[in-house]
Amino acid sequence: MAPRLQLEKAAWRWVETVKPEEIRLEHIELAYRVNLPACKRATCRRNCKGNPNCLVGIGEQAWLGDIDENAFHNIDDPNSERRDKNTFVGLTNLGATCYVNTFLQVWFHNLELRRSLYQCHNSRAQEHNIESDYEPQSICEHLQYLFALLQNSNRKYIDPSGLVKALGLDTGQQQDAQEFSKLFLSLLEDTLSKQKSPNLQNVIQRQFCGQFSYVTVQTGHKKKLNTFISFPEQLDMGPFLEGKEDQKCVYELSAVLIHRGISAYSGHYIAHVKDARTGDWYKFNDEEIEKMEGKKLQLGTEEDIAETVKSQARKPKCSKGYHCSRNAYMLVYKVQEEENADPSVTNVEVPAFLQRLVDQDNHKFEEWCCEMADMRKQSVDKGKAKHEEVKELYELLPAKDGDPYEFIPLDWLKKWLEDSPSTTEIDNSLFLCSHGKLHPDKVADSKRVSLQAAQLLYDRYSGGPRLDGSSLCRECVSQRCRVLRLKNQLNEDFKEITNLVKRTLSWRQLALEQLEEDEHETKHNNGQINGQGPHNNSKGGLSILETERKLVSSEVWTKLREYFPKAPEFTQNKESCQQCLTLEQEEKDNEADTDVLYIVPLYFVDEWRKFIRRPTKSSPVSNVGNTLLLCPHGGFMFTYDSLINGDAQHVALLWPSEWEVISRLFIVDQPISIHCFKQTTLSGPTTPYTTQPDLCWECRESFLFQQQRDLREYTQATIYIRKVLEDQRMIKEAAPELNASSSEAEEEKEEHPKMDGEGDQDFSQSQDGAKRIKLGDSSMASAAVLPVTNMTKLGGIRRSTRHRKLRGEKALIVSANQTLKELKIQIMHAFSVAPFDQNLSIDGKNLTDDSATLGSLGVIPESIICLKADEPIADYDAMDDVYQGTGLLGH
Repeated sequence: MAPRLQLEKAAWRWVETVKPEEIRLEHIELAYRVNLPACKRATCRRNCKGNPNCLVGIGEQAWLGDIDENAFHNIDDPNSERRDKNTFVGLTNLGATCYVNTFLQVWFHNLELRRSLYQCHNSRAQEHNIESDYEPQSICEHLQYLFALLQNSNRKYIDPSGLVKALGLDTGQQQDAQEFSKLFLSLLEDTLSKQKSPNLQNVIQRQFCGQFSYVTVQTGHKKKLNTFISFPEQLDMGPFLEGKEDQKCVYELSAVLIHRGISAYSGHYIAHVKDARTGDWYKFNDEEIEKMEGKKLQLGTEEDIAETVKSQARKPKCSKGYHCSRNAYMLVYKVQEEENADPSVTNVEVPAFLQRLVDQDNHKFEEWCCEMADMRKQSVDKGKAKHEEVKELYELLPAKDGDPYEFIPLDWLKKWLEDSPSTTEIDNSLFLCSHGKLHPDKVADSKRVSLQAAQLLYDRYSGGPRLDGSSLCRECVSQRCRVLRLKNQLNEDFKEITNLVKRTLSWRQLALEQLEEDEHETKHNNGQINGQGPHNNSKGGLSILETERKLVSSEVWTKLREYFPKAPEFTQNKESCQQCLTLEQEEKDNEADTDVLYIVPLYFVDEWRKFIRRPTKSSPVSNVGNTLLLCPHGGFMFTYDSLINGDAQHVALLWPSEWEVISRLFIVDQPISIHCFKQTTLSGPTTPYTTQPDLCWECRESFLFQQQRDLREYTQATIYIRKVLEDQRMIKEAAPELNASSSEAEEEKEEHPKMDGEGDQDFSQSQDGAKRIKLGDSSMASAAVLPVTNMTKLGGIRRSTRHRKLRGEKALIVSANQTLKELKIQIMHAFSVAPFDQNLSIDGKNLTDDSATLGSLGVIPESIICLKADEPIADYDAMDDVYQGTGLLGH
């Protein structure tokens, strides 16, 4: 048993020896667990919800002791976004734009290209008002602004989304780096060609002039080659240039683009770029930039990504001045400069009009840093104040024995200790019982704290109603005591009452439900024991139905009254309710005179009856869905004769007066009715019937076809085997019941078959024996309905046509594809008649072909098969052994 359940049981153990009228303060405090010992932090691992004095594990651990200031906020240090001194600026990866970022860094470190871009005419930037945000338009303008930020921004990394958007790139799909480079340089060349300066017009030609040579191999898909390649730090192109001895032919490695990943369709690009001013190598990985040690290119760590390749080749030993890599994708070489070159060549100044834009962005960044720092400080100050508050109040929370105390909701205390923004005023309204005090069941969800601590909490957070020691509810404790004691003695009282009345009354389950509802303070229909159906007589009078009441002794009534204290009392001479008698007579008059009946789904009736029986446990019915009874064309599918014969098992009929109540109190989507027209012809009087809406013959025929098909293809259907004697009279007594077969569907349990509805509280019995659902008070939205199995015949009541199982008759479960031989085996276990002694017939037709299926023999659900036995074998076990030993039996 869980600790909480153990505490619950222990809190009410005293009810076994204390009556409700004997309850004292000590019992009330036991029920509310006021004196349970408080838990200690060193011994209690988690909070004991069943103990209102356990204040451990409710969130106090985070506040006790020394706390790091960073625990009071979730705001990163804004200086972590600041650019480090003497380093470069990174670029944000917008999803799959690492290939763009790598080339932007390569082009930015091409000083000649950067200097040329700064010289491009940009009237929009030169005339820009610094009070508004600058928005570049052309590709050249975007590159200008982006390069200026990369050069002089205070940010650790910047956002290239403006350029990416201007290029129309998909940020969610990675492109091939080499293809992007070629297309972008072509676009940039076309843009620069429109500049007035010849130097700007030809800058792309001067920097990147050359020819591409491709070798393509008929594979059908891209594939990345993960073999090692070797490339030099210096590249001498002299041997390949004829007649151009005066040109500089030695190139030095300035950038390497790395593709991480084993697939040509995915992966990640990074760039190793050499700083033209210092000769240092840097690794550019989107937002992250790392300076490499020494002056040499280091690619070793970039090779780890290819470890998943199945056939890995050992890294070859590189010659001096060479590098080896399996992931290098593009190499960038530039003409080697002389060591004593003019230093101004390596210095590229940002134009004043661009620097103003950079300063504007830097100012915004500094404002953001100050704002974040202020927010961090406010959070820290608030956290420190809360820390002191918790340390102060937590020490005051425990209520000492004998001192005043109050109850505070456990969830509120947890939110307070979590420093949740949703911590509002203290709300105890959900903890109140019907008497306005603390409900005993809510003790497990609350904590008992000292009056001093409660006062401080209410002063700071307000709320209520406040629940102190005077809020312990004596009424609720007395009621719970009564309920628990009655539950303990329910079985004994049931046996005693059964012995007193010499008959079993079905009140125990109702009493148990009543006690459970009383225990949880839910509403109940007066705990009536003379029925709870719609004919319970909500007017308070005695029911007119003999089957719903029984005369008992005062001794029995006194015991029952303990379980149903609100039940009305009727003496032996009490007359039946006159109003109900009047209503019953009106129903009979309606039955004789009506020429129209209304139809509703039986589902509506069932749901309405559930609500009337148990209004606290069922949802009220709001509408009548008659559309479900219509075909797709809006027509009705049942004739009056078919309803009389029980074809439709899911509808019920109403009298006009009942329909008037239904249509007034419920939403009806489609009225359905049957009308009777009496006519006199030459052949005599006739009574045709029509329906509204009209009968849909097309759907009616489809329904009949499907119905006949179901009769031929049924599974798990019930049929009845009736044993007869020589003179075809039914046997008076059945054969002994045998448990050897599991095929028998049900057993005879009653000495005499009951009339339909006998013992059913929801049905009344008219004088002619027809069963009707009772009519209740119209204010309760009740209505008298008649199941189609007991159809109302206009002008009178027709008895049910459904099968009534008789003594000596057995019900078996069969399927249409089952053979007659298999049926005989079931009959053998049910009647102790060997298969070769069974003579079976249905509707006067003998069943002899043991290999034929029941469907082919015309056996349908609810069929009655007559069994005439030859001389039966007395020794059933011997018969079973013989049958199992030979295949001749049953043939």
